[in-house]
Amino acid sequence: MKSNTLKRNEMLKSNIQINSLFENGTRLNKHPLKIILLPIYNSEQQKNCSLIVMASAKKYKKAVVRNRIKRVLKEVYRKNKAMLISYLTENNKKCLLGIMYNGNEIPIFE
Repeated sequence: MKSNTLKRNEMLKSNIQINSLFENGTRLNKHPLKIILLPIYNSEQQKNCSLIVMASAKKYKKAVVRNRIKRVLKEVYRKNKAMLISYLTENNKKCLLGIMYNGNEIPIFE
């Protein structure tokens, strides 16, 4: 099986976990991204890292544009997640990760 896939069960969907991520997570701002990270300590069934990708509906009115931004950010994560997963497994850690795009232009992935 390929190591750089992004499966559906790796995406963060639970409202309880999403609320916990926003309330208790550590925020890192580096324009045009805002990253929210929350370590998880006591979950056996949790994947190493669960991801949620967001684009502002206020800034990007059309759903087509928001979906394009989210697709590009998911692709960037998918291509680079091996480094994050190896770090988390070496240190026996798990996390919730949120990536929010705040830029003015639509990102391009090459």
